[in-house]
Amino acid sequence: MKTRKAKILRKTKETNIRAELNIDGSGESKINYPIPFLGHMFTLFSKHGLFDLKLTAQGDIEVDLHHLIEDTGLALGEALDKEKIKLYLDAEMLREFFESFVYKAGISLHIELVRGKNTHHKIEAIFKAFGVALSRACAINPRKKGVPSTKGRL
Repeated sequence: MKTRKAKILRKTKETNIRAELNIDGSGESKINYPIPFLGHMFTLFSKHGLFDLKLTAQGDIEVDLHHLIEDTGLALGEALDKEKIKLYLDAEMLREFFESFVYKAGISLHIELVRGKNTHHKIEAIFKAFGVALSRACAINPRKKGVPSTKGRL
C-alpha cells in the first residue's frame, strides 16, 4: 500500500506554517508551535490518531492568535485533502481551527462534547477523539472493493 502523506507550506504576510502529515503513520510527532497548549493538542491528535505529524509555525501572535490558528487549520486541512498554553488561548478560537480544517479538507466533522469540567481536559478529549475519528475515516478496509456507492460511481 502506498503511504499517504503530504507536505504543505503556507506562507502569508501574517503566518509561516510548514506541515507534514502521514495518515498511515504510527503517532509520531514533532511540533514547534508558538502556542504551547495547541502544540500539545496537535501532539495528542497525532498520537491518538496514529498520524505522523511535523508542524512548525510562526505568526503575528502579538497582534492576535486568530491568523495563526486559522491558517494552521487551513494547512492541515489542505494536507489531508492532498491524501484523498503559555499564551492565553481563547477556547472559542478552536472553532476557527476546526472550521478552517474541514473547509480545506472538504470533509464534514461533528464535535459534541457531552460533559466535562476542566477546559484543558475537555479540549484534550476533543483532539484525542478527532485523531481517532479521522484515523478510522482514513482506514482502508481490504474487504471493500470499488467505489463506495450503490450507484457504481461517485
